[in-house]
Amino acid sequence: SPGSAGQHLKHKGPYYWVVATRIIADCCAALKVAHDAGVIHRDIKPDNILFTAAGAVKLTDFGIVKTMQDDPELTASGQLVGTPLYMSPEQSVGSDGVDVRSDLYSLGAAYYALLTGRPPFAGASILEILVNLRTTSPIDPREYVPEIPEACVKVLKRALAKKQERRYQL
Repeated sequence: SPGSAGQHLKHKGPYYWVVATRIIADCCAALKVAHDAGVIHRDIKPDNILFTAAGAVKLTDFGIVKTMQDDPELTASGQLVGTPLYMSPEQSVGSDGVDVRSDLYSLGAAYYALLTGRPPFAGASILEILVNLRTTSPIDPREYVPEIPEACVKVLKRALAKKQERRYQL
């Protein structure tokens, strides 16, 4: 199988911005279907973006999904769910307050990685990553790949806003 976007980043580096944008647009379409069905993915990352032999994009591993009607008592309150490198700030403090905008943040983080070859926030430990994603802004992606257009950077800034209400709204 042609593998995942994560495999591509590991072995070949970042995607050309046009290709990265098409992949993320396809993921947006898949997420819209999930969100309309009341499902939040909660673990969007390049490793969960797969490709069919024909090149179609598949957003996979809805393994830790949370339906919007979930009984709050049944979710692991206070436990981290997701991958810290692509996790939204609100997800990093527990499952309360996680909604469709958290998926949009994670998709923005995956877009950043597809464009630059690295996640938007790094750190020597999970704790350092979590502190960075809650408190710092990502480095302008054009510092890594100068030809990324301003329009892509604007989308990233909005998708990666710390406050949910500043992100794209569904």
